[in-house]
Amino acid sequence: MQKMFIQIIIMGLLFGSSPLFAQSIEQSVIASSGLSVQTGGIQLDFTVGETCVTSLEAATIVLNQGFQQNALIATGLKGLPANISLKVYPNPFERELWITLEGPDLNFWVQLYDISGRPLREAKYPVQASGYWQQHIDFSRHPSGSYLVVITSLKGEWLSIYKLIKP
Repeated sequence: MQKMFIQIIIMGLLFGSSPLFAQSIEQSVIASSGLSVQTGGIQLDFTVGETCVTSLEAATIVLNQGFQQNALIATGLKGLPANISLKVYPNPFERELWITLEGPDLNFWVQLYDISGRPLREAKYPVQASGYWQQHIDFSRHPSGSYLVVITSLKGEWLSIYKLIKP
């Protein structure tokens, strides 16, 4: 018994003191589908599953959203003008949702979509006001899931997207 104990200690010293090798992982993503396309000096990498991704930067802070992020993400959204404030609350929500826009010239469309991109028929609202606009939406008939609030210009350009969750 004592001989076996000494063998275990010797094996522990031999193998326990061997150098450890660290591993490194390059940037990668696990997704249901995606592709990397390169032409000229441009490379486009994308994954399927996230409706909209963006990078927000302020001073030295970078906030990334979505599955895959790198140095530059172009979403095609122009964004709301700086003097316009959008509030969508509460999120997550159970039955009721409130959308509020504040700013000098409010000339937009507010449309709600399900997560697959289908517009909700009864949820398209014209916004033509100055100063303040608010809309109450009853979601009691809609199933649990993710929804999108999309703000577009009167010309149809997508300006802003807000993701909602109904548990």
